[in-house]
Amino acid sequence: MRERNVNVLVVDDQKAIRDTLQTALDDEGFTVECAANGQEALDILRHWNPCVILLDLMMPVMDGWAFQAEQRRSGSTVPIVLLSAAGELGKHQAALGAAAVIAKPFDIDNVISAIEGVC
Repeated sequence: MRERNVNVLVVDDQKAIRDTLQTALDDEGFTVECAANGQEALDILRHWNPCVILLDLMMPVMDGWAFQAEQRRSGSTVPIVLLSAAGELGKHQAALGAAAVIAKPFDIDNVISAIEGVC
């Protein structure tokens, strides 16, 4: 493991996905915070500055679309990588201005490559 000095915010309502990403990214030297929905992610962004946000679209409380709208309103410019099982991900990527998109189920190497491409 190498120290990357890269902060990653994982936003997904599925605990198993959050845990998998946290473990895999920690093992690769990333610093990771996790949120179960967009509202939790906004709370984290108030006190922590990630280099990138891995964002699911379909979540309870506050979904990815609502999160992204609030993120923009707050002035945050942290890039988003969509990580979703939603259809038409290319359209969602364009609509949200996401830096990259990864379909679920995902390969961790693709996630790492996307993070490295942004940070």
